[in-house]
Amino acid sequence: MKEIYVELQNELLRYKNREIDDYTINWYLKNSSEQLKNIIKKLTLNDLDMLDLIHNNPGTRLSDYADFTSIRQGTISKIINKLAKNNLVDKYHQPDNKKTTYVKLLPTGQHLYELHQKYHEEINKNINSKMSQFSEHDLLIVKQFLQAINSID
Repeated sequence: MKEIYVELQNELLRYKNREIDDYTINWYLKNSSEQLKNIIKKLTLNDLDMLDLIHNNPGTRLSDYADFTSIRQGTISKIINKLAKNNLVDKYHQPDNKKTTYVKLLPTGQHLYELHQKYHEEINKNINSKMSQFSEHDLLIVKQFLQAINSID
């Protein structure tokens, strides 16, 4: 039983710390414009997921993105700076408030966001295919397990 605990912990950690693996990078390179190919090689999945957050929450203050994800504020700031450096997002201030920073997608960031959505569609198809190999009862147990893990403070 101890072995399965270790294996489950390893799999959860592997998922949590996911980077862009060979399959993912090859998918993006195959489906990207030349402009995006060099940028994609520098990004992680968390960086790409941040593009989703920015797209889905326009007009949000930089400091509020932590409310939408489990990523810490300091990490969010680093990701935003990386995205800005790669001309994917623009950090800006309202004319009447120079203290608060906002973020918006630039055209290249919007294009990468759309590509990331297509990637998720393909991955979701693959996940659904894998899930079909298990019974509803098995999936319910996995769901309950993941909910229990996610409720740990």
